[in-house]
Amino acid sequence: MSINENRIRNRIKNFSFPRLSGTEFEEKASKLAQEEIKNMGLEPQLQQFQFSTFYSRVYPKITFPLTFWLVLSFYLRFEPLFLLLNLLIISIIFLPFFILTRKPETIRFGKVLESKNVYVRIENKADQNDLKLKDREITNVFFIAH
Repeated sequence: MSINENRIRNRIKNFSFPRLSGTEFEEKASKLAQEEIKNMGLEPQLQQFQFSTFYSRVYPKITFPLTFWLVLSFYLRFEPLFLLLNLLIISIIFLPFFILTRKPETIRFGKVLESKNVYVRIENKADQNDLKLKDREITNVFFIAH
């Protein structure tokens, strides 16, 4: 299969739509990727997983404003008592989130959604001696897109 500019452009156009995790468009992109892989004569494999929307959607909405306010407070040089009070309030809000989110894979705050990774395993047909790179053997190549 050769590299063709028009084919690449068409694939980019096909995948150019919102693919936010947990939406119908993510499912559409997954099915489209599976079709493209099958059209190349390969067998797509799926890896199912669950994830929480907490880190991607909720956590930034909490931490960014708190951090911004703290930096702004120090920049504007408010009274020391006011700064300490702000620091205490921000710590009281932020500390529980920090403790509860130390292991992102176990977070169950927010909405828990189902998703899947689509991948393909391509058997290596090259001579293994050609695949040596500074005493390291090349065994896996990943193409990742989101």
